[in-house]
Amino acid sequence: MTRLRKRTLICLTLIAAAGGAFAWWWRATAVDRRVNALLDEVRQEPPGILERWLSKLGLLPGRGADRDSGDVVHDLRKLGPPAVPELIRALGDGNVDVRRVSARALGALGDARAVEPLIAALADEDKGVRVCAAECLGWLGDRRAAAPLIAVLEDSSATARRCAAGALGRLGDARALEPLIALLKDKDQDVRGSAAASLGDLGDARAIEPLFAALGDHAKRPRLCAARALARLGDPRAVDALIAALKDTQWWIRLPAANALGEFGDARAIEPLIAALADEDRRVRRWAALALGKLKDARAFTPLVAALKDDAPDARLGAACALGEYRDARAVQPLEALLGDGDAEVRMAAKEAIEMIRRWRDARP
Repeated sequence: MTRLRKRTLICLTLIAAAGGAFAWWWRATAVDRRVNALLDEVRQEPPGILERWLSKLGLLPGRGADRDSGDVVHDLRKLGPPAVPELIRALGDGNVDVRRVSARALGALGDARAVEPLIAALADEDKGVRVCAAECLGWLGDRRAAAPLIAVLEDSSATARRCAAGALGRLGDARALEPLIALLKDKDQDVRGSAAASLGDLGDARAIEPLFAALGDHAKRPRLCAARALARLGDPRAVDALIAALKDTQWWIRLPAANALGEFGDARAIEPLIAALADEDRRVRRWAALALGKLKDARAFTPLVAALKDDAPDARLGAACALGEYRDARAVQPLEALLGDGDAEVRMAAKEAIEMIRRWRDARP
Protein backbone atom coordinates (compact mmCIF):
# COMPACT_ATOMS: atom_id res chain seq x y z
CA MET A 1 0.00 0.00 0.00
CA THR A 2 1.42 3.39 -1.00
CA ARG A 3 1.98 6.15 1.51
CA LEU A 4 -0.64 8.30 -0.21
CA ARG A 5 -3.24 5.57 0.05
CA LYS A 6 -2.46 5.09 3.76
CA ARG A 7 -2.89 8.79 4.40
CA THR A 8 -6.15 8.77 2.49
CA LEU A 9 -7.50 5.87 4.55
CA ILE A 10 -6.48 7.55 7.79
CA CYS A 11 -8.18 10.78 6.74
CA LEU A 12 -11.37 8.94 5.75
CA THR A 13 -11.38 7.08 9.09
CA LEU A 14 -11.00 10.33 11.01
CA ILE A 15 -13.75 11.96 8.96
CA ALA A 16 -16.09 8.99 9.61
CA ALA A 17 -15.34 9.08 13.34
CA ALA A 18 -15.90 12.81 13.44
CA GLY A 19 -19.13 12.40 11.52
CA GLY A 20 -20.34 9.75 13.95
CA ALA A 21 -19.42 11.92 16.93
CA PHE A 22 -21.21 14.88 15.37
CA ALA A 23 -24.32 12.75 14.69
CA TRP A 24 -24.31 11.52 18.30
CA TRP A 25 -23.90 15.10 19.57
CA TRP A 26 -26.68 16.34 17.30
CA ARG A 27 -29.08 13.61 18.46
CA ALA A 28 -28.24 14.27 22.10
CA THR A 29 -28.69 18.02 21.83
CA ALA A 30 -31.87 17.50 19.80
CA VAL A 31 -33.36 15.50 22.69
CA ASP A 32 -32.23 18.15 25.18
CA ARG A 33 -33.85 20.83 23.05
CA ARG A 34 -37.07 18.80 22.90
CA VAL A 35 -37.04 18.29 26.68
CA ASN A 36 -36.61 21.99 27.28
CA ALA A 37 -39.30 22.87 24.74
CA LEU A 38 -41.75 20.60 26.56
CA LEU A 39 -40.78 21.97 29.95
CA ASP A 40 -41.28 25.49 28.59
CA GLU A 41 -44.94 24.58 28.13
CA VAL A 42 -45.44 24.27 31.88
CA ARG A 43 -43.16 27.23 32.55
CA GLN A 44 -45.46 29.59 30.64
CA GLU A 45 -48.33 31.40 32.29
CA PRO A 46 -51.66 29.75 31.37
CA PRO A 47 -53.77 31.68 28.85
CA GLY A 48 -56.60 33.87 30.08
CA ILE A 49 -60.29 33.25 29.40
CA LEU A 50 -60.39 35.58 26.35
CA GLU A 51 -57.28 34.02 24.87
CA ARG A 52 -58.68 30.51 25.29
CA TRP A 53 -61.93 31.46 23.52
CA LEU A 54 -60.06 33.13 20.66
CA SER A 55 -57.93 29.98 20.28
CA LYS A 56 -61.05 27.79 20.14
CA LEU A 57 -62.55 30.04 17.47
CA GLY A 58 -59.36 29.73 15.43
CA LEU A 59 -58.64 33.48 15.69
CA LEU A 60 -55.49 32.96 17.74
CA PRO A 61 -52.91 30.16 17.54
CA GLY A 62 -53.18 27.70 20.42
CA ARG A 63 -50.48 27.67 23.06
CA GLY A 64 -48.72 24.71 24.59
CA ALA A 65 -49.75 25.91 28.03
CA ASP A 66 -53.30 24.88 27.19
CA ARG A 67 -52.18 21.28 27.68
CA ASP A 68 -52.40 19.46 30.95
CA SER A 69 -49.09 18.73 32.67
CA GLY A 70 -49.89 15.02 32.37
CA ASP A 71 -49.73 15.37 28.58
CA VAL A 72 -46.30 16.96 28.88
CA VAL A 73 -45.11 14.11 31.12
CA HIS A 74 -46.43 11.64 28.53
CA ASP A 75 -44.46 13.33 25.75
CA LEU A 76 -41.32 13.47 27.88
CA ARG A 77 -41.62 9.77 28.59
CA LYS A 78 -41.78 9.03 24.85
CA LEU A 79 -38.32 10.58 24.48
CA GLY A 80 -36.91 7.65 26.44
CA PRO A 81 -33.60 7.31 28.34
CA PRO A 82 -31.79 10.09 26.39
CA ALA A 83 -34.07 12.60 28.15
CA VAL A 84 -32.93 11.58 31.64
CA PRO A 85 -29.85 13.83 32.03
CA GLU A 86 -31.73 16.98 31.03
CA LEU A 87 -34.67 16.08 33.27
CA ILE A 88 -32.30 15.55 36.19
CA ARG A 89 -30.88 19.02 35.56
CA ALA A 90 -34.41 20.39 35.47
CA LEU A 91 -35.01 19.21 39.05
CA GLY A 92 -32.98 22.26 40.04
CA ASP A 93 -34.99 24.69 37.89
CA GLY A 94 -36.28 27.85 39.55
CA ASN A 95 -39.82 27.15 38.33
CA VAL A 96 -41.73 24.85 40.67
CA ASP A 97 -43.96 23.48 37.90
CA VAL A 98 -40.92 22.47 35.89
CA ARG A 99 -39.47 20.65 38.90
CA ARG A 100 -42.75 18.80 39.51
CA VAL A 101 -43.13 17.71 35.89
CA SER A 102 -39.47 16.68 35.69
CA ALA A 103 -39.84 14.49 38.79
CA ARG A 104 -42.97 12.83 37.41
CA ALA A 105 -41.31 12.24 34.04
CA LEU A 106 -38.26 10.66 35.68
CA GLY A 107 -40.51 8.32 37.63
CA ALA A 108 -42.38 7.39 34.46
CA LEU A 109 -39.13 6.65 32.61
CA GLY A 110 -38.05 4.22 35.33
CA ASP A 111 -34.34 4.92 34.89
CA ALA A 112 -32.07 4.11 37.85
CA ARG A 113 -30.02 7.25 37.20
CA ALA A 114 -32.94 9.24 38.61
CA VAL A 115 -32.87 7.64 42.07
CA GLU A 116 -30.27 9.86 43.74
CA PRO A 117 -31.59 13.11 42.20
CA LEU A 118 -35.13 12.22 43.28
CA ILE A 119 -33.89 11.43 46.79
CA ALA A 120 -32.40 14.93 46.86
CA ALA A 121 -35.76 16.31 45.67
CA LEU A 122 -37.39 14.94 48.83
CA ALA A 123 -35.93 17.99 50.54
CA ASP A 124 -37.33 20.48 48.00
CA GLU A 125 -38.92 23.59 49.50
CA ASP A 126 -42.10 22.91 47.52
CA LYS A 127 -44.54 20.35 48.92
CA GLY A 128 -45.65 19.29 45.43
CA VAL A 129 -42.10 18.45 44.36
CA ARG A 130 -41.56 16.41 47.53
CA VAL A 131 -44.81 14.53 46.86
CA CYS A 132 -43.87 13.80 43.24
CA ALA A 133 -40.41 12.64 44.26
CA ALA A 134 -41.77 10.31 46.93
CA GLU A 135 -44.32 8.75 44.57
CA CYS A 136 -41.75 8.28 41.82
CA LEU A 137 -39.21 6.66 44.14
CA GLY A 138 -41.89 4.13 44.98
CA TRP A 139 -42.38 3.41 41.28
CA LEU A 140 -38.64 3.01 40.72
CA GLY A 141 -38.47 0.39 43.49
CA ASP A 142 -34.85 1.08 44.44
CA ARG A 143 -34.17 0.39 48.12
CA ARG A 144 -31.61 3.16 48.30
CA ALA A 145 -34.65 5.37 48.76
CA ALA A 146 -35.94 3.53 51.86
CA ALA A 147 -34.14 5.55 54.55
CA PRO A 148 -34.84 8.95 52.91
CA LEU A 149 -38.52 8.02 52.50
CA ILE A 150 -38.73 6.98 56.15
CA ALA A 151 -37.49 10.46 57.02
CA VAL A 152 -40.33 11.97 54.95
CA LEU A 153 -42.84 10.24 57.25
CA GLU A 154 -42.21 13.19 59.56
CA ASP A 155 -42.78 15.81 56.85
CA SER A 156 -45.03 18.74 57.76
CA SER A 157 -47.21 17.94 54.73
CA ALA A 158 -49.79 15.17 55.23
CA THR A 159 -49.77 14.52 51.47
CA ALA A 160 -46.00 13.98 51.53
CA ARG A 161 -46.30 11.62 54.50
CA ARG A 162 -49.06 9.68 52.75
CA CYS A 163 -47.09 9.33 49.51
CA ALA A 164 -43.92 8.33 51.36
CA ALA A 165 -45.85 5.64 53.24
CA GLY A 166 -47.25 4.28 49.98
CA ALA A 167 -43.81 4.30 48.37
CA LEU A 168 -42.32 2.37 51.29
CA GLY A 169 -44.96 -0.31 50.86
CA ARG A 170 -43.96 -0.70 47.22
CA LEU A 171 -40.27 -0.90 48.14
CA GLY A 172 -40.95 -3.73 50.62
CA ASP A 173 -38.02 -2.79 52.86
CA ALA A 174 -38.25 -4.23 56.39
CA ARG A 175 -36.72 -1.05 57.85
CA ALA A 176 -40.05 0.66 57.23
CA LEU A 177 -42.03 -1.66 59.54
CA GLU A 178 -41.74 0.23 62.84
CA PRO A 179 -42.05 3.71 61.28
CA LEU A 180 -45.22 2.61 59.44
CA ILE A 181 -46.68 1.11 62.61
CA ALA A 182 -46.05 4.42 64.37
CA LEU A 183 -47.76 6.20 61.46
CA LEU A 184 -51.01 4.37 62.24
CA LYS A 185 -51.46 7.07 64.91
CA ASP A 186 -50.94 10.00 62.53
CA LYS A 187 -53.42 12.85 62.90
CA ASP A 188 -54.45 12.57 59.23
CA GLN A 189 -56.78 9.69 58.34
CA ASP A 190 -55.45 9.33 54.80
CA VAL A 191 -51.93 8.98 56.16
CA ARG A 192 -53.10 6.32 58.62
CA GLY A 193 -54.83 4.48 55.78
CA SER A 194 -51.74 4.57 53.60
CA ALA A 195 -49.63 3.26 56.49
CA ALA A 196 -52.06 0.37 57.03
CA ALA A 197 -52.06 -0.54 53.33
CA SER A 198 -48.27 -0.51 53.18
CA LEU A 199 -48.00 -2.73 56.24
CA GLY A 200 -50.02 -5.27 54.28
CA ASP A 201 -47.57 -4.92 51.40
CA LEU A 202 -44.58 -5.56 53.67
CA GLY A 203 -46.00 -8.93 54.68
CA ASP A 204 -44.52 -8.89 58.19
CA ALA A 205 -46.59 -10.72 60.83
CA ARG A 206 -45.48 -8.20 63.47
CA ALA A 207 -47.96 -5.77 61.93
CA ILE A 208 -51.00 -7.93 62.76
CA GLU A 209 -51.66 -6.61 66.26
CA PRO A 210 -51.27 -2.93 65.27
CA LEU A 211 -53.53 -3.51 62.26
CA PHE A 212 -56.09 -5.21 64.45
CA ALA A 213 -56.06 -2.12 66.67
CA ALA A 214 -56.49 0.03 63.54
CA LEU A 215 -59.81 -1.71 62.86
CA GLY A 216 -61.13 0.41 65.72
CA ASP A 217 -60.10 3.69 64.05
CA HIS A 218 -62.90 6.28 64.03
CA ALA A 219 -62.33 7.05 60.33
CA LYS A 220 -63.36 4.98 57.30
CA ARG A 221 -60.15 4.77 55.28
CA PRO A 222 -57.81 3.45 58.01
CA ARG A 223 -60.28 0.76 59.01
CA LEU A 224 -60.84 -0.34 55.42
CA CYS A 225 -57.11 -0.43 54.66
CA ALA A 226 -56.41 -2.32 57.89
CA ALA A 227 -58.98 -5.00 57.00
CA ARG A 228 -57.50 -5.43 53.53
CA ALA A 229 -53.95 -5.47 54.91
CA LEU A 230 -54.81 -8.22 57.39
CA ALA A 231 -56.15 -10.26 54.49
CA ARG A 232 -52.96 -9.77 52.51
CA LEU A 233 -50.77 -10.86 55.41
CA GLY A 234 -52.32 -14.32 55.27
CA ASP A 235 -51.29 -15.09 58.85
CA PRO A 236 -53.76 -17.38 60.69
CA ARG A 237 -53.75 -14.92 63.57
CA ALA A 238 -55.48 -12.45 61.27
CA VAL A 239 -58.55 -14.69 61.08
CA ASP A 240 -59.79 -13.67 64.52
CA ALA A 241 -59.38 -10.00 63.61
CA LEU A 242 -61.33 -10.47 60.37
CA ILE A 243 -64.09 -12.42 62.11
CA ALA A 244 -64.41 -9.52 64.53
CA ALA A 245 -64.55 -7.15 61.55
CA LEU A 246 -67.63 -9.01 60.27
CA LYS A 247 -69.48 -7.37 63.15
CA ASP A 248 -68.30 -3.85 62.36
CA THR A 249 -71.01 -1.21 62.14
CA GLN A 250 -69.92 -0.23 58.60
CA TRP A 251 -70.58 -2.41 55.56
CA TRP A 252 -67.37 -1.32 53.84
CA ILE A 253 -65.43 -2.98 56.68
CA ARG A 254 -67.58 -6.12 56.80
CA LEU A 255 -67.33 -6.68 53.03
CA PRO A 256 -63.51 -6.90 52.69
CA ALA A 257 -63.42 -8.95 55.90
CA ALA A 258 -65.82 -11.50 54.37
CA ASN A 259 -63.84 -11.59 51.14
CA ALA A 260 -60.56 -12.06 53.00
CA LEU A 261 -61.88 -14.91 55.13
CA GLY A 262 -62.63 -16.85 51.97
CA GLU A 263 -58.93 -16.76 51.09
CA PHE A 264 -57.68 -18.24 54.35
CA GLY A 265 -59.39 -21.63 54.24
CA ASP A 266 -59.78 -21.55 58.02
CA ALA A 267 -62.71 -23.50 59.46
CA ARG A 268 -63.20 -20.89 62.18
CA ALA A 269 -64.68 -18.59 59.55
CA ILE A 270 -67.53 -20.87 58.50
CA GLU A 271 -70.13 -20.04 61.15
CA PRO A 272 -69.43 -16.28 61.11
CA LEU A 273 -69.75 -16.26 57.31
CA ILE A 274 -72.99 -18.22 57.47
CA ALA A 275 -74.28 -15.59 59.89
CA ALA A 276 -73.17 -12.91 57.40
CA LEU A 277 -75.57 -14.36 54.83
CA ALA A 278 -78.22 -12.50 56.84
CA ASP A 279 -76.27 -9.23 56.93
CA GLU A 280 -78.36 -6.10 56.50
CA ASP A 281 -76.29 -5.07 53.46
CA ARG A 282 -76.82 -6.98 50.20
CA ARG A 283 -73.19 -6.52 49.14
CA VAL A 284 -71.90 -8.13 52.32
CA ARG A 285 -74.33 -11.04 51.85
CA ARG A 286 -73.02 -11.56 48.33
CA TRP A 287 -69.36 -11.64 49.38
CA ALA A 288 -70.08 -13.84 52.36
CA ALA A 289 -71.67 -16.34 49.95
CA LEU A 290 -68.72 -16.17 47.57
CA ALA A 291 -66.33 -16.73 50.48
CA LEU A 292 -68.27 -19.80 51.55
CA GLY A 293 -68.05 -21.08 47.99
CA LYS A 294 -64.28 -20.97 48.26
CA LEU A 295 -64.28 -22.80 51.59
CA LYS A 296 -66.76 -25.52 50.42
CA ASP A 297 -67.67 -26.57 53.94
CA ALA A 298 -70.69 -28.88 54.17
CA ARG A 299 -72.18 -26.79 56.97
CA ALA A 300 -72.77 -23.91 54.54
CA PHE A 301 -74.54 -25.87 51.80
CA THR A 302 -78.09 -25.59 53.17
CA PRO A 303 -77.73 -21.89 54.14
CA LEU A 304 -76.48 -21.15 50.62
CA VAL A 305 -79.46 -22.91 49.06
CA ALA A 306 -81.71 -20.75 51.26
CA ALA A 307 -79.79 -17.66 50.08
CA LEU A 308 -80.95 -18.37 46.50
CA LYS A 309 -84.29 -16.87 47.60
CA ASP A 310 -82.74 -13.65 48.93
CA ASP A 311 -84.61 -10.47 47.99
CA ALA A 312 -81.46 -8.88 46.55
CA PRO A 313 -80.11 -10.01 43.13
CA ASP A 314 -76.54 -9.45 44.38
CA ALA A 315 -77.02 -11.98 47.18
CA ARG A 316 -78.75 -14.53 44.92
CA LEU A 317 -75.91 -14.23 42.42
CA GLY A 318 -73.30 -14.83 45.12
CA ALA A 319 -75.15 -17.90 46.40
CA ALA A 320 -75.50 -19.34 42.89
CA CYS A 321 -71.80 -18.93 42.17
CA ALA A 322 -70.90 -20.48 45.51
CA LEU A 323 -73.10 -23.54 44.98
CA GLY A 324 -71.47 -24.14 41.63
CA GLU A 325 -68.16 -24.51 43.48
CA TYR A 326 -69.66 -27.25 45.67
CA ARG A 327 -70.20 -29.60 42.68
CA ASP A 328 -73.16 -31.07 44.60
CA ALA A 329 -76.02 -32.44 42.47
CA ARG A 330 -78.51 -31.50 45.19
CA ALA A 331 -78.03 -27.87 44.19
CA VAL A 332 -79.23 -28.35 40.60
CA GLN A 333 -82.97 -28.19 41.28
CA PRO A 334 -82.81 -25.00 43.43
CA LEU A 335 -80.53 -23.43 40.84
CA GLU A 336 -82.92 -24.31 38.01
CA ALA A 337 -85.55 -22.21 39.77
CA LEU A 338 -83.30 -19.18 39.12
CA LEU A 339 -83.21 -19.72 35.36
CA GLY A 340 -86.36 -17.60 35.19
CA ASP A 341 -85.04 -14.94 37.60
CA GLY A 342 -85.81 -11.33 36.78
CA ASP A 343 -82.12 -10.41 36.87
CA ALA A 344 -80.02 -11.38 33.83
CA GLU A 345 -76.80 -11.77 35.81
CA VAL A 346 -78.48 -14.08 38.31
CA ARG A 347 -79.85 -16.22 35.47
CA MET A 348 -76.40 -16.45 33.91
CA ALA A 349 -74.77 -17.35 37.25
CA ALA A 350 -77.35 -20.09 37.85
CA LYS A 351 -76.87 -21.50 34.35
CA GLU A 352 -73.07 -21.57 34.72
CA ALA A 353 -73.31 -23.18 38.16
CA ILE A 354 -75.59 -25.95 36.82
CA GLU A 355 -73.23 -26.58 33.90
CA MET A 356 -70.28 -26.73 36.29
CA ILE A 357 -72.00 -29.31 38.47
CA ARG A 358 -73.02 -31.45 35.49
CA ARG A 359 -69.55 -31.34 33.94
CA TRP A 360 -68.06 -32.47 37.21
CA ARG A 361 -70.67 -35.24 37.53
CA ASP A 362 -70.08 -36.46 33.95
CA ALA A 363 -66.34 -36.48 34.47
CA ARG A 364 -66.54 -38.80 37.46
CA PRO A 365 -65.62 -42.44 36.76
